[in-house]
Amino acid sequence: MAVPTLGFSEKDKEGTCQLHDDTLVVTIRIGGYDVKRVLVYQGSEAEIMYPDLFNELNLRSKDWRAILARRWLHAMGAVSSTLHLKVEYLTQGRVGELLDSQAMAGQYLVSAITRPPVDSGVVVREETP
Repeated sequence: MAVPTLGFSEKDKEGTCQLHDDTLVVTIRIGGYDVKRVLVYQGSEAEIMYPDLFNELNLRSKDWRAILARRWLHAMGAVSSTLHLKVEYLTQGRVGELLDSQAMAGQYLVSAITRPPVDSGVVVREETP
């Protein structure tokens, strides 16, 4: 039996708004439940976001339900494409897909930007001459 090939084409971009720089956010089934707002993170395991940047971006640890990192992608034999906004993987002799929701990613970005800043505990005092 031939093994299906994972890959992306121009057809895979249909239904997406191009040109974009959206984060790859999918819904995945975990333990019988559809889990929304799952970030597909393809970056290096060595990348670090320091607390001041985290706070400046108004992020909270509960903002993401789960993060599928590069190690998971490799273990699953999955291939992701931020250009095509999808993840492909082999399952039971066929190609499975996780599709991005640009609308959900956009709504999340807007809510993160418009959320009041996190109180970092830093007090800034202006000096008067």
